Amino acid sequence: MDTFLSNLRFASRSLRKNPGLTAVALLTLALGIGANTAIFSVVNTVVLRPLPYPESDRLVRVWPEQRFTQELLDTFVERTRTFSGLSGYVGSSFSIRGAGRPEVVDGAIVSPRHFTVLGVEPVLGRSFHAEEGIAGADAVAILGHDLWQRRFGGAERVLGRTVTLDGVERTVVGVMPAGYEPLHNAWEVWTPLAFAPGSDEYRDLAILRTVGRLAPGVAAEAARAEVRSLAAELHLADSSRYGQEGAESVGVVALHESVVSGIRPTLLVLFGAVALVLLIACANVANLLLARTGLRERELAVRTALGAGRRRLIGQLLTESALLGLAGGALGLLGAVWALALVAGRLPAGIPRAEELAVDFRVFSFALAASLLSALIFGLAPAVRATSLGMVAALRSGGRRSASGVPRHRLNHVLVAAEITLAVMVTAGAGLLVKSFWLLQQVEPGFRPAGVLALHLNPAFQDENRQQVFYRDLSERASALPGVTSAGVSNLVPMAPGGLAVDYSTTDHPTPVGQPAPFVNVRLIGGSYFETLGMPLLHGRPPASTDDAEKLAVGWINRALARRLWGEADSVGREVRFGDGSEWFTVAGVVGDVRQHRLDGEPRPEVYLPYAQAPWTRDMYLAVHSATDPMALVPAVRELVWSLDEEVAISRVQTMEQVIQASAATSRFRTLLFSSFGLLAIVLGAVGIYGVTATAVGQRTHEHGVRLALGATAGTLLRTVIGRELGPVMLGLAAGIVAALAATRALSSFLYEVTPGDPWIFAAVVVVLGGCAILAAYLPARRAARVDPATSLRVD
Repeated sequence: MDTFLSNLRFASRSLRKNPGLTAVALLTLALGIGANTAIFSVVNTVVLRPLPYPESDRLVRVWPEQRFTQELLDTFVERTRTFSGLSGYVGSSFSIRGAGRPEVVDGAIVSPRHFTVLGVEPVLGRSFHAEEGIAGADAVAILGHDLWQRRFGGAERVLGRTVTLDGVERTVVGVMPAGYEPLHNAWEVWTPLAFAPGSDEYRDLAILRTVGRLAPGVAAEAARAEVRSLAAELHLADSSRYGQEGAESVGVVALHESVVSGIRPTLLVLFGAVALVLLIACANVANLLLARTGLRERELAVRTALGAGRRRLIGQLLTESALLGLAGGALGLLGAVWALALVAGRLPAGIPRAEELAVDFRVFSFALAASLLSALIFGLAPAVRATSLGMVAALRSGGRRSASGVPRHRLNHVLVAAEITLAVMVTAGAGLLVKSFWLLQQVEPGFRPAGVLALHLNPAFQDENRQQVFYRDLSERASALPGVTSAGVSNLVPMAPGGLAVDYSTTDHPTPVGQPAPFVNVRLIGGSYFETLGMPLLHGRPPASTDDAEKLAVGWINRALARRLWGEADSVGREVRFGDGSEWFTVAGVVGDVRQHRLDGEPRPEVYLPYAQAPWTRDMYLAVHSATDPMALVPAVRELVWSLDEEVAISRVQTMEQVIQASAATSRFRTLLFSSFGLLAIVLGAVGIYGVTATAVGQRTHEHGVRLALGATAGTLLRTVIGRELGPVMLGLAAGIVAALAATRALSSFLYEVTPGDPWIFAAVVVVLGGCAILAAYLPARRAARVDPATSLRVD
C-alpha cells in the first residue's frame, strides 16, 4: 500500500509538471470514453436491461409471423400445456370523452388475463374478469397512471366512473401503477378483447398478437416444439384456413428479443463505431506518453542506478496512466450525461424505454472499466518501451539520445498507422450512411408533401350515414377556408402508422382453388384527396361528389396494381371484387404509385374507394393544402371541425413534410451519430499525426540544424520530414480500406441504393484523411525547415 500511495503522489506531481500534455490527453480520453459511455447507456437501457415484469425471461411471443384470430387463440389456450397463460392483444387508438375536451389516446384491446400473464396488476381497482371477454359484457376499461392523473386529477373515485371510448360508455375498473411499462410505450388505456363465439370476426379476423408466459420448468424449446406440432395438426385438419406457409413459420420468441430486435442492430453498430473511436483516442495518448517518456530517459536511468527495479518503474508509469485514465473517464462521464440529454431528444419514436435514459450503476461501472482498460491500452507500451533502454547509454547521452534515436519512432509510426486504419473504418461507414440518407431524401414519394396539413379525426358517432355527411361537409367547408386551395379526407395519409388490406380477385384473374387470395392495400378517400396531395391521375376520371351509395360502385387503382393485373393494357372499366361475397366495383381511373409506408419501400398494389360508398371506419384524416405555411391553418381547421361536431377528437396534427421526416427518423439518428463519430475520428487522427510529427521535429532539431548547415535547402528538408511521417499514414490508409471493406458489410441493411464497397465513398475517405494527414505533418515540418542552423547547433 505504501508503494502504491508513493506511486500515486509521484504520478500526480509528474502530470502537474506537464500541464499541456496532460490537458490534451485528458480531453482526448474524455471524448472517447464519454462517447462510449453515452452509447452504452442507450444500449443498457434499451437492449440489456430486462423487461419490467416479474420473471420477464419467462415471457414469450407466439407465432410472430402470423397474427391470431380469436378462435385460433382459444385453440392454443385449450390445447397447449407449455404455457401458464396466453393473451391476445391489438393496439388501437381511442377517442376518450368525459372530464374535459375529447382526446385521442393510444391503448390496446387485450384478453381478460393479459395483466395476469404479464404479472402486473392495477394499483387501484382490479384487472378484467373472464366473463368480460364475452361480447356484450365488455363495457369496462383500465386507465394508465398518467391518463388518470391528466384527465381525472388522480382521484380514487374514478373507479366506477363512466368514460366514453370511441362512443361506447365504459366503466373504469382499474388504474395501472406509476411507471408501469406496457408492451407499447404509448398505451394509456385498455379494454377487454371480446368476440361473439361463432361470429365471422371470431373465426376470420386475424389481427391479434400473442404474448405468453412459459409454465414453470418449461424451456422455450419445448414450447416451440409444442406449438409447431399443433400448427402442423391444424394445417392437416383444414389447409384452407391454416396454410402451409403459416404452419411452417410458427415459433416462440422471447418477448425481450422481439421488443428490441428492431433497434438492436442500429445500437450495436453505433457501439462498435464508437469503440473504434476510443481505440483511436488511446493510440493518441500512447503517442503522447511515448514522446514524454523519451524525454524522461535520464530520470528513469538515474532511478534504476539508485536501485529501482524494472517492475517498480513500470508500476510507476502505469500508475500515471491509470490516474490519467480515471481523470479522463470522470470528465467523459460528465460529458456522457450532457450527451444523453442531447441524444434523448433525437431518439426515433418507438424505441423502448427511451425516456428512462440515465447514468445508473451499470453505466458508471462501464465508464470505470473503460477508463482502466484504456489506461492499460495506452500506458503499457510506453512503460515497457521506456524501461527497456540501457541505463549506461542513457546516462552517457544525458538525454540527447532521444534527439537522434530513429528506432524509437517506429512504435509511434505503428500507432499512427493503427489510428489511420481505425479512422478509415469509421469514416467510411459514416460516408456510406450519409450518402444513403442523402439518396433517401431525394426519393420521390409519389405525392406532393409541401403545403399539406394533416389532422387525425375521431368522431363520437357510430351511424354510417352521419359519418358520410360529416366528412363530406368537412371536405367542402375546409376547401372554402381562407388560404386553402383544396381539401380531402382519407382513412390514412402516406407514412402514417396503420393499414387496411383485403383479399381481392378479378374476372380474368380468379384465385386458384386451394390457394390463398392475394391482398391489396385499401384507402378510403373523399373530397379532393388526390388533388390535395398532388397525386397524378394517369388514366380515367377523378373522383366526383356523385360517387355515393346510390351510384355504381367505383374505385381507383395505382399503377403497381394495374401492371400486376393487366400490364400496360387499359385498366379503366375493369372489375375487381373484395373477398368472395362482396359486390364488384368498376375501375374508374389509375393513379400514380405512392410510397405509403417508407421512402425506401417500394410502392405496393393499392385501391382507393370513395368513402361515401365504403364508410368502413369512423376515424379519418383531414388533409388540406395551402400555398403558404400550412401550420397557420391549424386554429381555423380546429374551429371548423368543432363547429360541425364538438365531440370530435383531434390528434396527430402535422404537415406532411413532418410526417415524412418522422418516417426517416431512425435513419437520420443513425447517420447523425455515425457522422459525429467519423468527424471525431478524423480530428483525433489528425491530432495524432501532428503530435508525432511535432515531437519528432523537436527531438531532431540538432540533426536538422546540421543538415541545413551542410547545405540542405529548406524545401528538401520539408519534403524529407513530411515524407518520413506520411509513410505510416499511407500504410494505415491501405490497411484501413481493406478492413473497412469487410467491416462495412455490417451496414448493408441500413443502406439505400448504396453498396458497402462504394468506390466513390472510399476515394473520398482517402482524400479527406490523406489531406488532413498532409496538413498535420506540414505544419511541424515547416517549422523544422525554418530553423536557424546556428541556434539549433547550440541546442544541448
